[in-house]
Amino acid sequence: MQSRDWSATSLGPAETWPESLKAVLRLMLANPAPAFIWWGPELVYLHNDACGRLFGRQRSFGRPAAEVRERIWDAIGPEVSDVLDSSAAVVAEERRVIAGKNGRARELYCSFSLTPIRDEWGSTVGVFGVGADRTAAVVARQRLAALSKLHDVARADTLRRACEWSAAALAADVRDVPFALVYLVDESGRVSLAGSAGSLPKDVETAFPRSAAPWTFEPGAGGAVRVQAVPQSISEAADADEAAVLPLRFHAAGAREAWLVVGLARRRPFDDEYRAFLTSAAGLVSAGLGVAALDDKAHTRSEDEERRNEFLAMLAHELRNPLAPIRSAAELLAYVDSNPMSLPHARAIIERQLAQLVRLVDDLLDVSRISRGTLELKRGPIDLRAAVASAVESVRPLVDSARHELRVHMPRTPIPLHGDHARLAQALANVLTNAAQYTNAGGHIDVLVESNGRDARIRIADDGIGLDGNFLPRVFDMFTQGEQRSGEPRRGLGIGLAVARRLIELHGGAITAASPGRDRGSEFVVTLPLSVARPEASRTNGRAEHAHSRKILVADDNSDAATAMAEILGVIGHDVRTAVDGLEAIEVAERFRPDLILLDIGMPRVDGYEACRRIRQRAWGRDVPIYAVTGWGQASDRRKTREAGFNAHLVKPVSIDAINELIARTEQQNV
Repeated sequence: MQSRDWSATSLGPAETWPESLKAVLRLMLANPAPAFIWWGPELVYLHNDACGRLFGRQRSFGRPAAEVRERIWDAIGPEVSDVLDSSAAVVAEERRVIAGKNGRARELYCSFSLTPIRDEWGSTVGVFGVGADRTAAVVARQRLAALSKLHDVARADTLRRACEWSAAALAADVRDVPFALVYLVDESGRVSLAGSAGSLPKDVETAFPRSAAPWTFEPGAGGAVRVQAVPQSISEAADADEAAVLPLRFHAAGAREAWLVVGLARRRPFDDEYRAFLTSAAGLVSAGLGVAALDDKAHTRSEDEERRNEFLAMLAHELRNPLAPIRSAAELLAYVDSNPMSLPHARAIIERQLAQLVRLVDDLLDVSRISRGTLELKRGPIDLRAAVASAVESVRPLVDSARHELRVHMPRTPIPLHGDHARLAQALANVLTNAAQYTNAGGHIDVLVESNGRDARIRIADDGIGLDGNFLPRVFDMFTQGEQRSGEPRRGLGIGLAVARRLIELHGGAITAASPGRDRGSEFVVTLPLSVARPEASRTNGRAEHAHSRKILVADDNSDAATAMAEILGVIGHDVRTAVDGLEAIEVAERFRPDLILLDIGMPRVDGYEACRRIRQRAWGRDVPIYAVTGWGQASDRRKTREAGFNAHLVKPVSIDAINELIARTEQQNV
């Protein structure tokens, strides 16, 4: 202070200072604690060496408060004004002060005692203050509170919730922990963000391969806390340039390892106390997650048992549905003698309900195969468009009965895949069935098929009842169904989407579900890798052209199915006509004189059996190949088509590969 030229300040030369200022200056300089003075009308700021060491040498020294108001003034400025106004002492407890030392800002917590300075006439002319550094006590209390909250993590009923609670407890005070992240790594090395809290951007990556993680998931040498740089996207949102990465040690099904990432506050030194706090936090989080994982396992077992019991109840219900009309039809047969017309009606009932039972048994067999890992694919080159068309055809009766509008958008060029046509069509049909069942009558379902040259993508969107956010993660679990509202019918057994996911995964693809919420519809997206080679349909195109393009008639009362099949056959080089009932099929065949006829069986006006018989009666139709294309595949069905004059019996969904093989076989027989 003696080396400074005070004449240039509002205080004037030191020798002119009043005795009251000199007295309090002597007291300030002799005080071992941080001490300071705000003096005069302009509140000129003075401080001792202890204050300078604690808060840093400040530019405001010897200057009026109106010119520079920082650090201490920001913390206790109002209290200084109160002392000047009331001439009474004031104590300010544990005020946060941002101080600068060694070129770096630090966060301090200090308590201040502020006393009025009076002149010779008793008037208050300034404020004398003494500070005490309470940073260690305040930070210790904050950290103890965070650790205390971590004890509650063990009360979480699921592992995911425990991870969320852990992050929230640690980042409750972002001044000490700017952010906290909890990651789980599964058996395949896939990393998922299970819990996050604090000052974070909205687009924090939630899943990635372990090799692509933004953090190095390796323990520090000798058990030390590993410190890493924070990615820029997070650093800009959080008050942290570095983060501590700590392993979490506990056992949980499906989690090979777990990691805690904690942001380090810029304004707090990363000292032994900070390290000890983080190590203790990681230990408590590990213990809490371990307990939650056990509860999660027990809860999952209980949920599985509940779902299994619910599934068995639904299975019994689904079995009774077709058995009831079968029983009624069987009783009806007792009155055939008195009412011969009841025989075909009873037989039709039994056939329809038996087909439903067969589909149910087939679904259950698929579940068994998936559970035992024995589900296999019959792979070959296929056109994805044909599989989509088959799926659409198979769900058309359900869609029509619910008066839904189903819109299908497919490219005109083939989409080559290497897969199992029937199984892929089954998977897509399951997703479409789900959309139809969970959309109120008169709804809309859109199917968009597209390709980017590397992958094929099928989007199936509806405007149905939607999916609750809590249910989305479990939508593909076996025996799982969405919440049933009062008055809503039960919908299926809860196995269709699980089977669909497994079939798609066996094709090297993936399926995801999304929904804005209840009553806002849902969207399922299927992604499949394209085949390098072109599908069989395209490869046989050259063969078909070499053997001359075939004239083919496709007859099916499902106009969408007939059109889709005709378009695909046309793409590979054939001349195709369509008909939507048996009588129209006969008339078109009479004019068109096809080389091959594909006839559905259950058509109006004239069914497929009768249409085939009438065509065989024509001279031009005696030798033309006629294939039955039907959903009925029992031995009796095959016998009836053979007796009606069909050359082959194809069970829907029918692949273009199967049709091409029959065409090739017919050509070889005619050579």
